[in-house]
Amino acid sequence: MKTLHCSLILFLFGLQVLIGQTSNMKLEGNITFNYTSEDLTLGVERIVNSDSYGYSGALKLAVYFSSQPYSGKGKINGTKVFEVETNKIQAGYYHGGTRLTSEWLKKPLDGEYYVTVVLLEYDQRDERYYIVYSTNFSKKANITYNSFFSNHWDVD
Repeated sequence: MKTLHCSLILFLFGLQVLIGQTSNMKLEGNITFNYTSEDLTLGVERIVNSDSYGYSGALKLAVYFSSQPYSGKGKINGTKVFEVETNKIQAGYYHGGTRLTSEWLKKPLDGEYYVTVVLLEYDQRDERYYIVYSTNFSKKANITYNSFFSNHWDVD
């Protein structure tokens, strides 16, 4: 019986490795988002790696405008308006006071949009980025090009 028990544990562990590793990356603290007609700025108090060893994969922060808030599962539907790469983070550490500015990737049409910030991590096995953390702003972005000057949000 002990042999079967050990085999089952090894089988389950092997299955986790085949399916994919769960990331322990997250955003903590105050998150701010500002935009002008020219560029966008995302501020994140801390990007945290809660793993116990190693380094994170390559990381990106992105902002999406969408007609519905992101549920936190699966593909995000909407317009990616901002994306910036950031440094890998050693396990047990965090990047603090991250403030990133970039030109618009794509300016959305006039309208009201839910704003979602996502943290993406590169998985070398699949050679692609995955959303490992997301948060929605409670306030919508109201885009009108007649009043497209400066706006600021904080995550509640």
